[in-house]
Amino acid sequence: MSHSTPVMVPEATPNNDWLPQYMASDLLALSLPARSDAALFESLQTHRGKGRVINDDGILTLRRLPSVGAILKAKQELSNSDFKGDGHEFVVFSQLGTMSREGLRRLDIRSTLINFAAELQEGVEWLFSFEQEEEYQAWLTERVLGNNTNTMNHIFRPAGESGAAIKMPALLTLAEENYLNDKVIQGVMQVFNADSRGRFLYLMPLRLQGMIDHINDEVYVGWDYCKEPIQTGTIEAAYALVHMNGNHWGLACINFFERRVYFGDSMDNGQRRLPLDAEQAIWKWLSRVTHRSNTWIRNVLHLEMPQQNEGSGSCGVISLNMMERMVGGDVDQWSVSTSKDQRLRLLKILTGFERVSSFTHLFTNVKARKMTNMKMIDSIVIDRCCCPNPHVEHDSLRRSQSPSRSQSSSRSQSSSRSQKGRWSFSNETETHSVGCSL
Repeated sequence: MSHSTPVMVPEATPNNDWLPQYMASDLLALSLPARSDAALFESLQTHRGKGRVINDDGILTLRRLPSVGAILKAKQELSNSDFKGDGHEFVVFSQLGTMSREGLRRLDIRSTLINFAAELQEGVEWLFSFEQEEEYQAWLTERVLGNNTNTMNHIFRPAGESGAAIKMPALLTLAEENYLNDKVIQGVMQVFNADSRGRFLYLMPLRLQGMIDHINDEVYVGWDYCKEPIQTGTIEAAYALVHMNGNHWGLACINFFERRVYFGDSMDNGQRRLPLDAEQAIWKWLSRVTHRSNTWIRNVLHLEMPQQNEGSGSCGVISLNMMERMVGGDVDQWSVSTSKDQRLRLLKILTGFERVSSFTHLFTNVKARKMTNMKMIDSIVIDRCCCPNPHVEHDSLRRSQSPSRSQSSSRSQSSSRSQKGRWSFSNETETHSVGCSL
């Protein structure tokens, strides 16, 4: 993959339109300046001082930059200071020099560009390390990675125009063993939701966080989220990726037929429980949207998850993989050896190259879609248990076959609800419309 010689600095003065001027090919060939941990924010002052003074234009050619944290510290201190913003404020970085307020602004913009360029270079190197993926590599290069400007703000909408807008910085978290961005999590869950025929509910991270934030607000509108389809039995289970400790994801499953809540963590070895704030929010929500909520089993049961290695950021990939398997997706269980391939698969789905249908277990790429009657494909329903391999640590949890389609719907519903301790979701082929938005 060849790239043109990069334009080191666009001619325009850095502003909101400066970053989009770079082409992806330029960013991939950009020589990245080093980050210096020694270049710490030192002080604010009203004069240039006696040390090295970096003029505004010189910011754009620095070969050594402060860390992201040092730049953020300088911005915060300047924002909290009593300086009037009349252009006479100067920021001092140790072992680097003194710059003006305008210089700091340019430094921040350039730092953002350098961070993205580094992530893009790492991500493309990871993408092109796959063998026998020439078709996808060429497809993505043509649309995003070639001589196209505004690469950083390129938007993908895998769940349609009403779905999440996912930009390149978020997608690049799929490379290597990075921790997944919440936009990636949301995008994948929306894709799954579009294929669930209304049988499953996917609680987006921001919605669950909203419940947590309003735990003491009795009139919070979120407590009635999806009440009608839950009470009518349309929704069989709900899934939520729970954000923990600022950089970790776990999986919660709410089984409305069993009236049980499960939680799994890819780093707990069976020891970590559902965070208390999330647990309280889920129980409060269930008390508002279910009949006889006092009949639920109040202990959160352990969901056995594959375990990631120390230092890995694959918690989100593992949780999404487990969730897809639990709703019937025909996908292999995550393992250390398959992690790289599973990340690539998610990238293909989110960029629109592949279509995933956890309901039909059919995975097709854009080339195949042009040759296939998708209406016929979408009508396919494979009778199988909702949780083909649940990995649930509970003696009474085991796979059970769904009621046959020859049985009456009332008998199917009664049978499903009476089989305690089983993943006994009904397997109706009718498409339901869930009366609630994501």
